[in-house]
Amino acid sequence: MKLASSPILADGISAINKTDKLKQILRQMGKTLSALPLTQLDKPMSVRASWPDYNQKGGMVSSAYRRSSKPISSAKDISDAEYWLSVVSKLDIPSRRIVMARAMGITWRRLEEMDGRSHTTLRKVEEAALQEILMLAKTK
Repeated sequence: MKLASSPILADGISAINKTDKLKQILRQMGKTLSALPLTQLDKPMSVRASWPDYNQKGGMVSSAYRRSSKPISSAKDISDAEYWLSVVSKLDIPSRRIVMARAMGITWRRLEEMDGRSHTTLRKVEEAALQEILMLAKTK
């Protein structure tokens, strides 16, 4: 994605509107990433299994006949997600974890439990990270 076509970098938009727009874009990135298909190697070792799924009513189910309830992402969505993922990956690890967790839809309460800090501190970390993402996107 070119810098000029980035929707949040238009002139005349306040910083609050830019961060709100960036949050929407990152949520869309999270949806796109979660909709991408996983291969056997993408799954954790404890989840990997070569056994076919078992249907309670009819027995074994082949993966060829299974329907996916996930939406299929377009090529543009995947390209946009790749661009923003490359920008987010330049953040420091603690900030990146908070931003990506929020992009993937993890609640503040769950983040408090996972991280050990209060939600007000985590919101400050997220806000600083979003400002840094905006600066990185401008310089790219």
